[in-house]
Amino acid sequence: MMRITKFKQHIQNGFSKRLFMSYMAIFLAALMLFSGVVYAGMAAMLKNRIIETSEETLRQAALNIKQYMDDVEQLMFNIAVNSTVQNILANTQGKTDFEAVRDSEDLAEQMLSVDVFTQRTDGVCLFAELQSSFPAFTPYTMRQATGRSGKSAVCRADEVRSEAWYQNVIQERGIPVWEAMIEKEEIRFTASRALLNTQDLSQIIGVVQVLVGYKQFADILQEISFGADGAACMVADDTVLWGDETELGNELTAAQLHADSTDAIWQTIGGARCCILRCDVGKAGWQLIGIIPDRTMLVQFDVVRSALLPALALALLLSLLLVLYNARRQSQPIRQVAEAMRHFDSDRDRRFSTTRTDEIGILCLSFNRMMDHIDKLLHEVQETSSRKRKAELQALQAQINPHFLYNTLDCIKSIACVEDNQDIVQLTTALSEFFRISLNKGAEMLPLRRELDHVRSYCAIQKFRGNTAFELSFDVPDELLERTVIKLILQPLVENSIVHGFHQKKGTGHIQISARAAGRCLHIRVCDDGTGADIEYLNGLLSGEYKAAPGKSNAYGIINVDERLRLTFGGRSGLHYEENPSGGVTAEIIVEQPLGNEETDDG
Repeated sequence: MMRITKFKQHIQNGFSKRLFMSYMAIFLAALMLFSGVVYAGMAAMLKNRIIETSEETLRQAALNIKQYMDDVEQLMFNIAVNSTVQNILANTQGKTDFEAVRDSEDLAEQMLSVDVFTQRTDGVCLFAELQSSFPAFTPYTMRQATGRSGKSAVCRADEVRSEAWYQNVIQERGIPVWEAMIEKEEIRFTASRALLNTQDLSQIIGVVQVLVGYKQFADILQEISFGADGAACMVADDTVLWGDETELGNELTAAQLHADSTDAIWQTIGGARCCILRCDVGKAGWQLIGIIPDRTMLVQFDVVRSALLPALALALLLSLLLVLYNARRQSQPIRQVAEAMRHFDSDRDRRFSTTRTDEIGILCLSFNRMMDHIDKLLHEVQETSSRKRKAELQALQAQINPHFLYNTLDCIKSIACVEDNQDIVQLTTALSEFFRISLNKGAEMLPLRRELDHVRSYCAIQKFRGNTAFELSFDVPDELLERTVIKLILQPLVENSIVHGFHQKKGTGHIQISARAAGRCLHIRVCDDGTGADIEYLNGLLSGEYKAAPGKSNAYGIINVDERLRLTFGGRSGLHYEENPSGGVTAEIIVEQPLGNEETDDG
């Protein structure tokens, strides 16, 4: 169990190992499928080849038997046209016993000398149709006599004229007739032919019958071999004329013995699946039957399988090496990327050079782009942090503007010297409130209410200075007064309206600060009816399209407000300007997803 667990952990430790195992699983499945298909295909091909070879063997045996039968028929033809035979059998004149014996002996000698092929037969019998003076024998007696002596016999046809085989031969009128018969448990083969008078073909003058022994066919058929378990036999209708003394040959049924088709068929014989082959033999109506068990074919296929298995083993070994090499080659870039990501914190300069256009090449190029993007983001974060610290420093410096502070103190001094009234108290109170909100105990966030109080204090101080006549009004719903904003975002905008918007304006200027909520965004608008400004230039300063001219402190003020809003709230937060239809400008602040009040300070 421990070894199996360690093996699983080892396989799961590396991508190349998992890739190797995946390749091997796919390859083994394909190899098994391929091997099964090849095995089945080769088995079917070998079976067909064995069947074709066996059919050829049967055809060759049938051809040999037919050749022998043609030789026998040629022997009968030679006897039929022999002039001596014709003269003796066609002569119907009365003969003495001596003449009859002499003629029969002459016929016997002619039949024995007509062809040397007679030595491959068991004997020749001649039945005279017109010679009543010839001796009479039964067919069995004649076949026994010729079979023992190996000579020919001649007799008159009186004893056989009524037999079915003789009548069949007479009806065929010169066509050879083959028969197989069983006499006293012994199979005998005969070939018979009617002898026609060559001078008058309508007249039958006798019948010649050639006796063929069982051994003549057995010598040919014994050359047929279908393996140790196969069998072969020759049949006529339902009768086995010759057959192997094998278990399968003895198990053949009558239905299996007789069939009109010579095509190969598969049947079960004696519990074994066998292929049965058939081949017709000559004109006798006999058939050769071959029986090949399926197991015999498979035994022959063992030789092929024995040669196939080492080839498959060699292919498996070569494929294993190829799969291992390919798995390592394919996974090497991935392992390199993984190694680079593992050492990301200590080595951020690593990049991959590749010419591949596949998924692995895309992965390497994506890693390079990711590293470049991370470097860019880190650089942007550093720049953003630097700008934020700079903006906070500028905001802190704006809180304590020495020039503004000195002018205010001068104003307080002048008022104190000229008259003794409550204005000094109000101015001092406004100044105190201004600095208290500006500093805000170091906190960046405060409620909108406190930011509006800061603007009131600033405007009160500006009014005491008396340089510009203006009025300040507010349109802010009570439910928005506690919304959180960052400090010092309205005072620079109001200061721009007073200093630049009302600088050349005749009469009293008006500034309105309004606020509204739209979803999660807070919109704060600072509107004046001053002499207006270059709106495109102002918005260009905020977008970075234009650079602020040196000495333009108001430009840095609005840029500071815009950057602080974007850095703090993100999204659509920021500042932009638009022109009023009735004159003057409107500065709109958008605060998206404003923070809660937990970080604010009402003090």
